[in-house]
Amino acid sequence: LAPADDETTGGDEIFRGSFDLDVVRIRQGESQPQGVLVEARQGDRLQYALTPGSDGWLTIADVQDDGVVSLWLRPQKVRAGQQVEGAVVLDGYVGKERVYFVLAEEAVGADAVEGAVKSVYERPLADLDALPGVPAAQRSLLIVKTD
Repeated sequence: LAPADDETTGGDEIFRGSFDLDVVRIRQGESQPQGVLVEARQGDRLQYALTPGSDGWLTIADVQDDGVVSLWLRPQKVRAGQQVEGAVVLDGYVGKERVYFVLAEEAVGADAVEGAVKSVYERPLADLDALPGVPAAQRSLLIVKTD
């Protein structure tokens, strides 16, 4: 998964102030590692494991195409190297969703996420890799539901 502030040189990704992130989709008991694009269905389980590279506040926010914001993880104080794990079962929302993994010096709540997305309302969610105006290390993934 590439952070919003990555630099690309010759196809290599360079992460600045980032963190390690692994996402696995589980469907009918079978797991499959995921990248920045997750093809999923209602009822799929997404498991994540994140290891921050610095101390800070971690927030995981899901933003649907219709603008609805929900927090997979409310702002939580984390330490460098402390692994954070979690899982969600995907609901029946039809449309794209972008999940933001945000590591900041200050807590970033649902209102800040919603405000950042609304500030660029004309941009499709699929193109919004990072939350604008949020000073933080960020990674995101796009969930596309299939039948």
